[in-house]
Amino acid sequence: MGKNVLICHGGGPTAVLNASLYGALREAMMTPGVDHIYGAIGGTGGLVMDEPKLYDLRRLEKKQIDLLPYTPSTVIGSGRLLMNEEYFQRICNVIRENNIGYVIMNGGNGTMRMVAELSRRLEGDGVRVMGIPKTVDNDLFGTDHTPGFASCASLAAILTQGISMDTRSGPLHVMVVEVMGRDAGWLTASTAMARNMPGAGPHLIYTPENPVSVEKMMSDIDNKLCGRPGGIVVAVGEGIKNEKGEPFCPPIETPNGDVLYGGMANHVASLIVQNLHIQGRPERIGMMARADYRASALDRAEAIDMGRLAMLCAAKGHTGMVVGWDRVSNNPYKVEPILTPAASVAGRNKTIPADWFNDEKNDVNEKFFDYMRPLMDMLPPQMARPLTPEVVGEPEFIIPGR
Repeated sequence: MGKNVLICHGGGPTAVLNASLYGALREAMMTPGVDHIYGAIGGTGGLVMDEPKLYDLRRLEKKQIDLLPYTPSTVIGSGRLLMNEEYFQRICNVIRENNIGYVIMNGGNGTMRMVAELSRRLEGDGVRVMGIPKTVDNDLFGTDHTPGFASCASLAAILTQGISMDTRSGPLHVMVVEVMGRDAGWLTASTAMARNMPGAGPHLIYTPENPVSVEKMMSDIDNKLCGRPGGIVVAVGEGIKNEKGEPFCPPIETPNGDVLYGGMANHVASLIVQNLHIQGRPERIGMMARADYRASALDRAEAIDMGRLAMLCAAKGHTGMVVGWDRVSNNPYKVEPILTPAASVAGRNKTIPADWFNDEKNDVNEKFFDYMRPLMDMLPPQMARPLTPEVVGEPEFIIPGR
């Protein structure tokens, strides 16, 4: 009897998570000695139930398999189970009881911690455990970028372009766009790719990497507004911090201890009204970008490759490792596959390098654009240039009460 494969998803979905599933599934189907290819329905939560939720993906019709790369979210479900000793033992038992020889886990920091722990516990059983990187936040160590990021970043830029066109055509006001990213500002900064004509927004970008005071932010906004006939766009990360390193907008803590971030755009918009006495309007780019079916073709192809590589490496005997990309060059764009120990990836956040920001720490510089351009094969379209006047006058601070 051959060995079986288990594929498990963890954390929030992306537009190309099913593409990685497709890559792993197709490679597993071609791997000698593999019988059943199980999908963990509901992630690790489905594995610890009295009756584990396992679905043999070989039962899927060919049409359904072929649609996986073009389907956002995850067809097998995901989960955010807080692991304890009982759960680890239960999952290991399920793996042993179902003759599983290969475990492929697709996720972020928490999932890579699972890869490291399960590979340690199951090495004596001959089980190979491999990780596939996944997160729209792009904050995972061990890879140049994560599958799911480019698609979400492209949609964030496209949405920001539309918001910018709308904002500059109206009376003086500030549109505050909140973007996902609790600990790193990759997605928030990617909105800068919307600038495809003079005067386009976002005009200011604030990310978790750079703490900012209320006074500094209001001064920055006031400065950008001077001499403009219309409004401006300010992009803010959901996890930005104040000058003390505390959340700029206090998160909500649930009764079970979970910390919920969000509401940053509303908070900043209110500060604008209070301090500048002009209209501030909030918008949020979240799941609308993460779950959109219009995935980047490059992102989709790389996600498939990541899934395929993880299964291929497991079949070759690797375990406790995460597949990833190492960027060789920007122009022409070239990446090479690498393996990183899951223990070195788990629990770490990859942030934007400090020298990729401007001196004021309220925008990105050319180094960030050099990094992003090869990934953005789904750029905002060209649009007619507004006939409104260009910015006039010298910046001056006119904050009421100063």
